[in-house]
Amino acid sequence: MTMPTEPKGTVYLLHGLMRTQLSMAPLAVSLRRGGWRVRNCFYPSRSRTIEEHADRLLERIRRTSRPDEGPFHFVTHSLGGIVVRCALARCEADQIPLSAPGRFVMIAPPNRGSPLARRLSGTLFWDAIFGRRAFHQLGDESLADAWGTPPMRFGVIAGGRGDGRGWNPLLTGDDDGVVSVEDTHLPGESGHIVLRSIHAVLPWRQDCMRQVVSFLQSGRFATIPRDDAPMSKDRRTTR
Repeated sequence: MTMPTEPKGTVYLLHGLMRTQLSMAPLAVSLRRGGWRVRNCFYPSRSRTIEEHADRLLERIRRTSRPDEGPFHFVTHSLGGIVVRCALARCEADQIPLSAPGRFVMIAPPNRGSPLARRLSGTLFWDAIFGRRAFHQLGDESLADAWGTPPMRFGVIAGGRGDGRGWNPLLTGDDDGVVSVEDTHLPGESGHIVLRSIHAVLPWRQDCMRQVVSFLQSGRFATIPRDDAPMSKDRRTTR
């Protein structure tokens, strides 16, 4: 008699600002092939606050989760990572468990706030494009401390150019054109890697998908090929 395999769990995917679940669709396909149950979530990123998005996510999890799903995992892009950080902190504050703890991969998250949001928010043109709620909140430099350390093993995948200057001259140091590598760091991270990429396409890249799968399976990012070693120079950390 064959023993039933332990469920890998459910992965919740959250896209970034001004995106939809379509931007996470290739990653969803990759994860389903790997044996995870996937819920690719949409949220109206322009029209509500981070806290409101977090509450709606928690409500969806409570409404749709089942006891046999195994652990909950999260994979996010950009603003989605901040929404999940807020949701996890609100769960802890209210002592609401989310089943067994899983793993959390943040792709290009502005964990320490966004200098571009600070520069652009408050102007009619950019507010009309990005909205006035979550976009304004991303300009807050205290985002790293706002919701503490996620209560699960988490890793960060950042995009960069690998030359110390990045793609955007308005940002300091290496960056993906939208978020600086330095601003993606968060205390307590179990891993941090940098892939050569711009912000928008990072979740679609095969190397990014492989790293997501590796972290969800083992809690660690895979070794970066030797040819890409300069990209991981002092940027890969393990706890």
